[in-house]
Amino acid sequence: MVMRVSDTDTFRTIGEFLPKIQFAGERIIIEHQGVPVAAVISIQDLEQLQARVQLIPRSERLAALARTHTLRAQVLARRGGVPLPDSARLIKELREERDRETSGLH
Repeated sequence: MVMRVSDTDTFRTIGEFLPKIQFAGERIIIEHQGVPVAAVISIQDLEQLQARVQLIPRSERLAALARTHTLRAQVLARRGGVPLPDSARLIKELREERDRETSGLH
């Protein structure tokens, strides 16, 4: 399960999250002004993630990064130099709109 909390709530309530992370495998996404900025995961999850990253050779990771830069340049060229909208901002706006629409449905 993934929980979402604000950055200010994280510091206030971290003590109640830790057992859920450690024993129940829950993950916490920390948001700043509605935008995801960090995650808190168990040590076991971190070790698994690190092991997976190490399975991919550094040269392949760098090649993948180079492909993303090439793709970004292609997208910009097709759009006449106009970048794509900020997806984090769009997601935040969509969540706020959803919250406004559902706030009266309790």
